This record gives sequence, structure tokens and C-alpha cells, in this order.
Amino acid sequence: MYFEDVDYCYRAKSKGFALKHVDTKVSQTPKGPNPLLRSRNSVIFARRTGSILLKSSVTKRNILGAFVLFARLRIKDAVNRFKGVVQGWAAQID
Repeated sequence: MYFEDVDYCYRAKSKGFALKHVDTKVSQTPKGPNPLLRSRNSVIFARRTGSILLKSSVTKRNILGAFVLFARLRIKDAVNRFKGVVQGWAAQID
């Protein structure tokens, strides 16, 4: 939900572990993930990979998603999504 699982799988795959996908249709929260945390963590993950394509794609997707939220009058979620992108690019990468 906040890219910890994606980061973990990415690191495991890079070390040679085999991965399998298990489909699920359950959300942990009724309203879905927090837009700020999801945006921030997706940008941080993309930055950790070093892929210019992934960094630009994730940033673009989050910004476009914020505009969609604005259009749906979900102003607080849109602002939080923008904040997440900014925080993701400002965060130190370990």
C-alpha cells in the first residue's frame, strides 16, 4: 500500500530470489491508502532504483493523479498527493 512491499520484492529479486504474485481484493483501509504517504513512498522507491524512466513515470503519474483528484473536488487528497511528490524528492535516500 505504501511501497514497502514493492521495495522489499525489488531488493529480493535483485538478489536472485524467485517471486510469485498472489491476487487479493482486500483493502486495509476503507478509503484506500493515504495519498501523501503513497505518493511520497512511490517517489522514494523510484529514486532508489536509479532508473530515470521510473522516476519520471512515477512523478508524472502522481502529478496527473493529483489533477484528477482536483477535478473530482477531492482538494485535500490532491494537495496531499502533491505534497507527497515534493517530500519524496526532498527525502534523503539511504
